[in-house]
Amino acid sequence: MAKSYLKKVATNYHFRIRIPLDLRPILGQTELRKTLKTSDLDLAQHLSQIYAYEAGKVFESLRIGGSMFFDLIPGFTSLKFAKLNKKADGSIESEGVELDPNNLEADAAVLCSILDIQPTSISPANKTLLSDLIETYCEEKKRGGRWKPKTEDEYRASYTLLLDYFGDVEASTITAQSVASYKKVLMQLPKHHSKGIYEGLSIPQILKLKPDNLLDPTTINKRLQHASSLFKYAVKEGLVDQNHFAEKGIAVNKRDDELRDVWTEAELKILFGSEHFTDGRFRHNYQYWVPLIGLFTGMRLDEICQLYLEDICEIDGIWCFDVNDACDKKLKNPKAARRIVPIHSTLIEKNLLRYCEALQNAGEQRLFPEIQRRRDGYGQTVSKWFGRYREKLGLKRSADEANLDFHSFRHTATNEWKQRDVEHAKIQQLIGHQDESITTGRYGKRYSVDKLKPVIELLDFSVVTNSIKPF
Repeated sequence: MAKSYLKKVATNYHFRIRIPLDLRPILGQTELRKTLKTSDLDLAQHLSQIYAYEAGKVFESLRIGGSMFFDLIPGFTSLKFAKLNKKADGSIESEGVELDPNNLEADAAVLCSILDIQPTSISPANKTLLSDLIETYCEEKKRGGRWKPKTEDEYRASYTLLLDYFGDVEASTITAQSVASYKKVLMQLPKHHSKGIYEGLSIPQILKLKPDNLLDPTTINKRLQHASSLFKYAVKEGLVDQNHFAEKGIAVNKRDDELRDVWTEAELKILFGSEHFTDGRFRHNYQYWVPLIGLFTGMRLDEICQLYLEDICEIDGIWCFDVNDACDKKLKNPKAARRIVPIHSTLIEKNLLRYCEALQNAGEQRLFPEIQRRRDGYGQTVSKWFGRYREKLGLKRSADEANLDFHSFRHTATNEWKQRDVEHAKIQQLIGHQDESITTGRYGKRYSVDKLKPVIELLDFSVVTNSIKPF
């Protein structure tokens, strides 16, 4: 449904549209307003669409020519419909000329002709408002089952920022120059720019505060990538001619393997050397097992937290984790992430199998029944706890160092295998990545558990875990 841009003041409707952030210095105001001098909602909605089309073209002209096009604004805001009537059949006429509610471009031309104002051209491909494009794109992604709730929230946060900056203009009016300006603004925004002291503030108001603790390049690139995905879709659907957000990310002076770091031996000794592990002083069972399983498998946090007892199974005499997306479980990339991971002997020595047996005897079904499923799955609660636990121990890197978090267990396991010259395809299979090789990925079958068990056992952290009290 088209946006109306309407606000009712007293008995009459008024048209209002936000001016994009990059044009506000030129126009000296934040929005365009005009009374429609009618209390009829149908008529007001029709007129508001005409004004919105004209405003979008004015914004586009301003971006191309800057203040030279300032004279377009008085013409736009002085547009008056001297005599408008709605007939009994619902159609609209002006000074004897009947208007067609299904052809706004023609209506704009007729009305501008009557008022001796030069209309701007409107091509069919340029009629989609940014907000409508966003809703269409998000709805298609949801219906296709491509987005989890967390993913949708992340994209919508990016698109809210996009609307705050550009305004709800026609998507086709966003130019390469305005995208470059948007990127500069992102580089000046602080983290959590919609919370705390920044809550309720506009982007210009936030920038006036000259905030520190700015968005990191990874977040900025994510915002730009989300916008690029949106406009790539718009190009494909014929709604815009070009995706100006493509390849606009900030160059990061780090390799992919440097964005997250591995745990050092010293850090692991601190992490697993607290009373939490050495004396068994943990509040919930997951606080003991989840970090250990992460260290000795490289499995993702969600994959561990959502395990059922039936997922701990014996295959060819080898105890394994069956990582799957049955029941209510979700996997990041099901095709590659469905896999069998042999259980490391250290986990068995710490009594993982006895723990499973005790849960079965108690009638439980899940490995960690105390974890409740939340919006983002089962890992959300554990992620927050682990972050607090890590910081309590002082295990926090400086801003210019690679990130250190639960996912670093995954990097640590992968690095251990890599340094021991483990075959790439075996590492890919154990961590749940797609093997892109034509030879081994397409034609070769997956490794059997007896081939993977020795690889798992290469993860030797005994110097760290010997002091851990068995469960």
